[in-house]
Amino acid sequence: MTGVSTPDGGSADHLPNKKRGRLRLFVGVGPGPAVTDRMLQVVDALQEAGREVVVAVRPESRRQTALPRDVTVGTMEQNGQAGEPDLELDELLAKCPAAVAVTDLAHDNLPNARHRRRWQDVEDLLAAGIDVFTTVDAASLASMKDVAEAITGTSVDRTVPDALFDAAELEVVDSATSPEQGRVLSQPATSGLRVLTLRRAALAIDHQIDAHQEGAPGSLVQAMDRVLVAVSGSRNGPALIRAAKRLATALHAPFHAIHVETPRGERDLTARRRAADALGLAAKLGATISTVPATGVAKGIDHHLLASPASHLVLGGSSARGLARMFFRSLLADMLERHRGLSLHVPSQGSDETEMSSPPVPLAKGSRPGTPPVHYLYAVAMVAATIATAELLRVLAGARGLNLLFLLPVIAAAARFRIGPALVAAIASIFCVNFFLLAPELSLKLAAPQNVVLVAVLGGVAVYTNLITAQLRGGATLSARSAQENAGLVSFAQGLARASDWEETARCVCREISSQLNVQAVMLREKDGDLAVTASCPADAKWGPIDQAALDWCWHEGQATGSGTMTLAAGEWRFEPLKTSLGTLAVLGIVRDDGRNPISADRSVLFATLVIQAALAHERLKLEDGLRRGSII
Repeated sequence: MTGVSTPDGGSADHLPNKKRGRLRLFVGVGPGPAVTDRMLQVVDALQEAGREVVVAVRPESRRQTALPRDVTVGTMEQNGQAGEPDLELDELLAKCPAAVAVTDLAHDNLPNARHRRRWQDVEDLLAAGIDVFTTVDAASLASMKDVAEAITGTSVDRTVPDALFDAAELEVVDSATSPEQGRVLSQPATSGLRVLTLRRAALAIDHQIDAHQEGAPGSLVQAMDRVLVAVSGSRNGPALIRAAKRLATALHAPFHAIHVETPRGERDLTARRRAADALGLAAKLGATISTVPATGVAKGIDHHLLASPASHLVLGGSSARGLARMFFRSLLADMLERHRGLSLHVPSQGSDETEMSSPPVPLAKGSRPGTPPVHYLYAVAMVAATIATAELLRVLAGARGLNLLFLLPVIAAAARFRIGPALVAAIASIFCVNFFLLAPELSLKLAAPQNVVLVAVLGGVAVYTNLITAQLRGGATLSARSAQENAGLVSFAQGLARASDWEETARCVCREISSQLNVQAVMLREKDGDLAVTASCPADAKWGPIDQAALDWCWHEGQATGSGTMTLAAGEWRFEPLKTSLGTLAVLGIVRDDGRNPISADRSVLFATLVIQAALAHERLKLEDGLRRGSII
C-alpha cells in the first residue's frame, strides 16, 4: 500500500501521517448506548488533553452531555428519513486529522457512497495514517454470526471481517440492553453474549501477542496445525464452516473445506446445492476448498488426508436413527479408528435452520431416466443365446449339468444394465432351465427343489453384481468428471493469469464459464456510477424487468439473485456477485437458452469455484489499479 487518494485526485503520501493508523475498538456486549458513551468519554478526555480528535458521525446516544465539543456531522440520508449519517470520507482524508471517532463499524453506507460498508471507510482512514476510534458488537464478526444468532434468537444482517478485530486495541463495554426495541435481553442471553465477547477478545489479544513473538524462542505459533472441515450437504454445513473458522483462528492455523462426492450423493440434488453454498461460505471466510470423488465419504477423507495432512478434523454429528445406527458404522467411528493421531471436533448441531442462497431442489419428474425397454430385450436375448448354446453342447457333446451357464447372462445383464434387466435375465434363466434342461423336458415343474436353489443363486448373483458394478461405475464417472473439471479450472486459472486488464479478464471469465457450463454469460462492473456490460458470451445479452431488478439487488446487496436462488427467482438470469474483502467488484450473470435453472446441482461446486477465482482476479486488478495510481481506493 502506498497511500490514499485525496479528493482532488492526488496521492496522500505527502500528508504528515504516513504510518498506518491505529484502530481502537470499543466492543459492546449486545446493543445499547453504553458502548458509544464510553467511546465519547475517552475522546472527550483526549481532547481536553490537547489531542485532535474529530467525531465524524453523530452518535446514537441518549446522553447528549457525552458529546465532545468538536463535532463534524457526516452527510445525512438524502431521502429525508431519519437514520445514521455516512462519513464525509473525502473531507476527512483531505483534512487528515490525528484521530477520528465513528460509531457502528458494521454500518451500511448509502448506495452513492464510495464504499458499501463503514469498515471499508475505516480501512481508508487507517491507511492514510489516521487513528480511528469506533464501536462494534462482537456478534457482528463474520465468524461469530451463527453463534450470536443462536444466543439472541435474532438475525445478524451486517458483519465485519475478523482481521480488523484481531488487529485492533480492544476495550470491552458491558451493555446488554436494546433501547431501540424497548426491551432487555434475558439473563441467559446476556451471559452468553458476555462470554462470547470476552472469549473473542481474548483470542484477538492472543493473536497480537503471537505476532510479536513470531520467530522468537517460545513462540506460541504452531506451524504444523491445519484444520480440515468436511461438509456433506446437510443443513448444518454453514455452522460447521464457521466452527472450523473459529478453531483455525484460535490455533492460528489455515483451514481447508472439502466435499466428498459419492455415487449415492449424486442422487440428492438439494444436498449438492447445500454443499456448494457451504464451500462458497468457506471461501469467503478464507478457506481453501476442494471436492474429492470417492466411493464413500470415509475413503474420500482418507485420500485427502494422505495428500494434505491435517491435525484437526471438523465433522457433523451422525444423522442415523434407529436400526441404521445399530447396523451401520458411523463416519465418526471410522475416523477415530483410522486416524488416532487426529483431533476430531464435532460442533453442537443446534437448530437445523441455516441460511441458504439456493432453494431446495425437488427431484423433477423424469430427471432420473428409467431403464430403456431395449435393455430388457437384450437381457432376454442373452438368455436365449445361452439356452441355444446349452442345447448345442448337449446334442453335439452330450454335456450334462449345464445350469451354471446361465450365470453368464445374469452377470452380464447386472454388470451392463440396471437391476431390472438383471432380474428379468434371472427369471428367464430359471424358466429355460426348468423347461429345457430338467427332466422330463419341455414341461414346467415350478415346485421342483432345483427351482428354489436357482432363484436364490441367480437372484443373489444379479443383485450383488449390480451393486458392485454400479458402485464402480459411479466412482469412475465421478473421477472422470472431477478430472475434466480440474483441467477446466487449470485452464481458467491460466487464462486469468494472462489477462492484464478488466476487459480481457471479463472476456476470459465469460468465455470459460460459457464453455464449461453451457450457458450464456455476461460480466458487469461499475463505470461512471452505473453498471455497464464489460463482456458477454455470446455478444447479445438481454434481460427483462425482473432480471434487471435481480441485477440491481445483487449489486447493491452483494447476494446471489435470480433463477435458482432465494431472491427474485422468477427471472431467467442468475446473477452472482464477485465479492472479496474489498467489497463487490463486479457481477456475473448467466442464463440457459431453454430458460431453466442455469446451474444444475452437479455443477454447483464447480460454479462456486469459478466464481471465487473470478472474484480474486478482479481483486488483483483493483489492487493493481490502486498501485498504479499511487492510491488504494
